[in-house]
Amino acid sequence: MTLDPTKIAELDRIISALIDAESPDAAKIDALVQILEESPEARDEYLERMGLHAMLHQQKDQYLTAEAILQAKTDVAMSPTAILWYQRRETAWAVALSLLLAIGFFAIYLSAGSSPIAQDDPAQPPAANADQLFLARITQLKNAKWRDEESLAIGRVLKPRRLELISGEAEITFDRGAAVTLVGPAAITLQSTSAATLHHGRVYADVPFPAIGFTIDTPTAEVEDLGTRFALNVSEAGDSDILVLEGEVRVGSRLGTDPHEQIVAVNQAVRVRMDEPAITPIDMPVGLSQQKPLDTFTSQSSVPYYLWRFDESDEVAQGTWREEGWNPGNRNFPATSEQEPDASGAVLHSVKGVFGRAIWMNGRGGYLKTELPGIAEDHPRTICFWVRIPQDATPEQAYSMISWGDWTTSGGKFQVGWNPRKFMPDGNLGAIRTEISGGYVVGTDDLRDGKWHHIAIVYLGGTEKETDGDIRNRIRMYVDGQLESLSSYRDGKVNTQVSEERNLVSFGQYRANPAAEQEFSTFNGSLDEMYLFDGALTPSQIYSLRRTNSPPAPTEIVPVRH
Repeated sequence: MTLDPTKIAELDRIISALIDAESPDAAKIDALVQILEESPEARDEYLERMGLHAMLHQQKDQYLTAEAILQAKTDVAMSPTAILWYQRRETAWAVALSLLLAIGFFAIYLSAGSSPIAQDDPAQPPAANADQLFLARITQLKNAKWRDEESLAIGRVLKPRRLELISGEAEITFDRGAAVTLVGPAAITLQSTSAATLHHGRVYADVPFPAIGFTIDTPTAEVEDLGTRFALNVSEAGDSDILVLEGEVRVGSRLGTDPHEQIVAVNQAVRVRMDEPAITPIDMPVGLSQQKPLDTFTSQSSVPYYLWRFDESDEVAQGTWREEGWNPGNRNFPATSEQEPDASGAVLHSVKGVFGRAIWMNGRGGYLKTELPGIAEDHPRTICFWVRIPQDATPEQAYSMISWGDWTTSGGKFQVGWNPRKFMPDGNLGAIRTEISGGYVVGTDDLRDGKWHHIAIVYLGGTEKETDGDIRNRIRMYVDGQLESLSSYRDGKVNTQVSEERNLVSFGQYRANPAAEQEFSTFNGSLDEMYLFDGALTPSQIYSLRRTNSPPAPTEIVPVRH
C-alpha cells in the first residue's frame, strides 16, 4: 500500500520533531493523531516504520497499533518526565520507542512478555544440529588470503565456525541481513544469524533495519547494533575500539563484577581495555574512520529474472498480464487467466496494489498460467512478491501463490502457499510455507490479516550431500524483510523437474496428486510485483527490492557455492 509522498514527508517531519524534543510536545502528538485518524494508509505506514518486532521479541501480538495510540491519547496522561533516548531519525524502532514513551505506554508492553501461543499451535521444533546450519555467505572479496590456504570463494555458504583472514578483505553477509567486512589480519567466529565474536583485527558492519540487534562480542566488549554502521578494532592484547559511523550502538564492558554499558552515537568513539572495565571516550581513530565497505559484487555473466507486475490486463488479449523481466533470449512469458474444470464462480480481477495494480483471486477455481518452465533441478532461485490474504480465507484456499514442476517426482515441484494444517497438523496455521515433493519448511507469522506483506523465498541450491541433507540449509524465507524462524519442517531433496510443455509456472493453482487436489480449491487473495530470479538474492537486496521495487542489476547477484 502506498502513501502520498507529501503525507510521508509530513509524517517524517512530525516524527523527527518528537524525537528531537527534550520533552513530549502535545501539539506534535495531536498532529500525528490527526494524520492517523484521517488515513488508514498512514496508519499502515506508521506501523511499518515502528518496527516494534525488533524490540518486542519479534512478537506481532505485542505491537502497539495506530488505533491504540488514538485511544491512548484520550485515556492516558502523557508523562512529563518521559525520556527520548535515541536521536537517529531513520531508525524506525527508535521512533516508535520515543512515541510510546511520550504517551507513557511502553512499559506496559515491555512487561507483557512474549505473546501466548495459540492452544492448537504445535511446539516449536527443537534447534537440533544448530551448529550444522548455514548462517551466512561470503559476498565479496578483495585480495583475501585465508589461513591454511583454505578456499573460501565468493558465494561460499558458512556454518558456525572460526575464520582467520591473513590479509586482504572479505565481506560476510549474515542471513538476517548484517554485512560485515573483515580486514586482515583478523579472526572472527560466526555464532548465529545475528551474532559473531571478533577475536582480533578490524571489521566494518553495515546493519540494515531488519537486522537490528546484530551483536559482535570482543574479548572486552559487547557491541549491539541499534540500526547503524560502525567500525570495530580489536588489538592483539584484546583492547577494543568502537567507532559509530551512522546511528547508534550499545556498548557493554565484559570485564569486572559491575558491568558497564552505554549508548554510543554517530561520530563518537570509545575504548574498552583489558586492564580496565570502564568504557572510555577516545578521539576518532583515523584507521577506523576511513574504513569503507567493499564495492558491490559484479559478475561478467547476467542472472535472468522474470517479473509480473499485474498492473493492467493486456488490451488485446483480455485476461492476460505481461511479463517484464530479463532473459538472454528476450522471451516473454505472460500470465493468462485459467479455470479448474470444477470451478464455480471463479473471479480474477485488477485491484489496487502496493505498486500500481495487483491481481485478486477469489479462491473458487481461477488461476493464472504462464509458458515459463521455471528454474530446474537444484539451481539457486529467489521468489519475491507482495501478498494480501483475507482474514476469512479458508485452508482449502491456501494454494498456491506460485508453483511449478512435477509433483510425481521426489523433490520435483516447487510451491509456495500458506500453511493450512489440513492433512498434517504441524507448523503455525497461516504461516508462509514452501514445499517440494516430499519436504517443506513452514514459517511463524500468520499472514491472514487482510494486509499487504512482502514475501521472499530464497533457495540456495546445492545437492543433499553439500547441504548435509537438511532442507533448512537450503531455503530461507523472509516476511516483510525479516528472516522467518521455522515452526516446522520436513527434509527432502530439491530436484525441480521442468518441461516446455507441462508443469509450467502458475499463480493460484495447487500442484499435487489428484486426491490431494480435491481437498483444495485455488488461492484466495491478492498478488503484486511477482519476481522470479534465477539466483539467490542477499538479504540487503531483498530489503532494497521491498522498499524501492527496483531489482538488483543482473550482474549483481552473488553466486552460491558450498
